[in-house]
Amino acid sequence: MTDLFKLGMELVKDIPSPELHEKYFGISGVYARLVFGTRMEKGYTQQQLANLADVGVKTIHRIEGGSGGITDKTLDKVFSVLGITHDDIGEAFKQTQDDVEEALKKNSINRKKLVKA
Repeated sequence: MTDLFKLGMELVKDIPSPELHEKYFGISGVYARLVFGTRMEKGYTQQQLANLADVGVKTIHRIEGGSGGITDKTLDKVFSVLGITHDDIGEAFKQTQDDVEEALKKNSINRKKLVKA
């Protein structure tokens, strides 16, 4: 997990706003989107995932809500049940960065249009 955290920090270092860092790149936010999306693909309810991972349903809710303070051990249980690999996590960080860069480009284009108007 430490290598993934370093990868995540490397991917977000050039984003100018601390708010963007936390909202789009925070490790908890990336985990939230990854767990939620994978859970939905597999067709599990939060309760089913909690039972399979031997964690509380509130824990799944907190993970999917982007709450911090979830232990590596707990995340590993959930990732294991969902079949989420370290490569999947790295790809999720990369995709998040790509999405935000695209949004920033669009925002910049929209600002230019407003200034010209």
